[in-house]
Amino acid sequence: MRASSEFVRAALALSLAAIVGACGGDEKPAAGLALEIHPAAWDSGEFDPLNTAGPDDIMEIIAARPGQPDAPVFTQVFRLADRRGTLDALPIDDGYRLVVRGFRGPAREFLFYGGTPLFDIVEGKSTRVAIQVGRPDCTMLNHNSSRPSFFVLNGKEDAYFKRWGAASAVLPDGRVLITGGGNVNAEGHLTELRSDIEIYDPRYGQFFFGDESLRLLRPLAHHTATVLADGRVVIFGGLTTENAQPVHARDIQIINVDDPVQKVRTANVAVLPGLERYMHAAARLERDGSVLFTGGIGGDGKPTATVARFFPDPVDPVGGTLSAEGHLQDARVNHAMAPLLREGTLAIVAGGQGVDGEPLKSLEVMVVGGNMTECVAGTTADTVHGCWVPNPYGLALAEPRFGHRALRVGSGHELLFVGGYTARDRTAMAQSLELLHTKLRTEGGEVFSFMGRRPESGELPIGRLTTGRGDFAATPLMDGRILVSGGRQGTLPVTTTSLLSPCRPENGETCTQAFSEVELASECALSQPRFGHEAMRLQNGTVLFVGGVTHLGRETLAAINRAEVFFPMALEACDVFEPCPASVQAAP
Repeated sequence: MRASSEFVRAALALSLAAIVGACGGDEKPAAGLALEIHPAAWDSGEFDPLNTAGPDDIMEIIAARPGQPDAPVFTQVFRLADRRGTLDALPIDDGYRLVVRGFRGPAREFLFYGGTPLFDIVEGKSTRVAIQVGRPDCTMLNHNSSRPSFFVLNGKEDAYFKRWGAASAVLPDGRVLITGGGNVNAEGHLTELRSDIEIYDPRYGQFFFGDESLRLLRPLAHHTATVLADGRVVIFGGLTTENAQPVHARDIQIINVDDPVQKVRTANVAVLPGLERYMHAAARLERDGSVLFTGGIGGDGKPTATVARFFPDPVDPVGGTLSAEGHLQDARVNHAMAPLLREGTLAIVAGGQGVDGEPLKSLEVMVVGGNMTECVAGTTADTVHGCWVPNPYGLALAEPRFGHRALRVGSGHELLFVGGYTARDRTAMAQSLELLHTKLRTEGGEVFSFMGRRPESGELPIGRLTTGRGDFAATPLMDGRILVSGGRQGTLPVTTTSLLSPCRPENGETCTQAFSEVELASECALSQPRFGHEAMRLQNGTVLFVGGVTHLGRETLAAINRAEVFFPMALEACDVFEPCPASVQAAP
């Protein structure tokens, strides 16, 4: 039983391992909260902000319940040099998040940032959480608790396995599920496909290996993992092996990590011939919770134009239907796909590689409703199932690209296309940013042109990437910035990590372009060059990087398991608890 009238009173010892423990005099406490604050690791030098504190250095602990606008926010400030403090007046309740921010000196120079996923303070129960802190706007090596006897649960700081072609998903409780993938040989070709699943738990900064009840039913790579509204994860497509030979996976697996009997099951859904694929794109549609799968490499070994859509059964945990959802005009792989927030238009695909390997510039949108005369020939739409309209209103990307990313910006009403390759051998990169409005009006292309025309009065060029690359990660932060990490140019992975910041004239800025790029200092970029890695924004606002491919010399590639964490410069309340207005949203 939870009672908001009761409070947790906790003692805080500020040190390298700062502990918050419940205390209640001689009486048994109603609840307990134990925290450990510990730093991430930094390759280029020691990062020890707690043990090197000056007299004016402070730490701020903010406790809030995101998603509950009427719930109070608790903030307390401690002098780091005092090494003692008391955290008071946290009601026993659920859905808490803590954020820790450190500041140096009277000028309040931002010193470190850290936070927790959601957790509950429950009557009669002690809650233990570790908070990893790191230098703001910097990527640092993942590091677990420094008190093994208290927090470490036999996990690891890096992933257990080297993986490329894995699929990851952030679960509703804040943990990260990492599935499948494989190693690569020196030329970068997949070997040793895996069925293993591991979980990263941000409460401890550790990876935990799934037991026999938490394994894929067969090895998979280049599949997708999509979280449903109820927390189940849909595993679709991918390569698997039969008789030591790679073949297409032809079933759907459903993962429920909370199932006490069987955590991974095969869905009662037939994947009909023509709908199998790997290296495809997947997205959960907000309209009805269905999952859309587009493009990829089909059963014939070539880019496919077929589209599949999975409708999960709301009652049967492994039930649902899989339907063909029209088909694209252009078969494609390595494309971008995203849901659209527009009535009657559910999703968009853009760019990719066609059947001849050449990059595409075409766009196609999925529409629902009757009397759709613009649909790809031979397809129709109704109020549930959609068809695809190629290049609506004559729109297309300003330059062909594949291996790029699409992110929803402007409160979700625009799509920003970032990066990618413009040549099939990956030696030429798209550096211009392009913006698509959900009203199907585009801006972008070259820095001083919009779809081949010069900007009109009052319009701004969208921006450019300094380092063009493809197969990178683009991760939205809560403050509206986009973290662009890694990727490759030709066959070589890069370490370059940068931030794309939207211009906000209301903040007194003078805008010369819509998005400006700031490259992180070398010590704050990825510690190793990597492409094809997983990059996930966690509930605490940090970004976890894991897996991918690096090089062990100019001609030798290798998969990696190193885990790194990016810590944002979180200066405003909306930077840490809720996405800021007009922030960036993830798109597959």
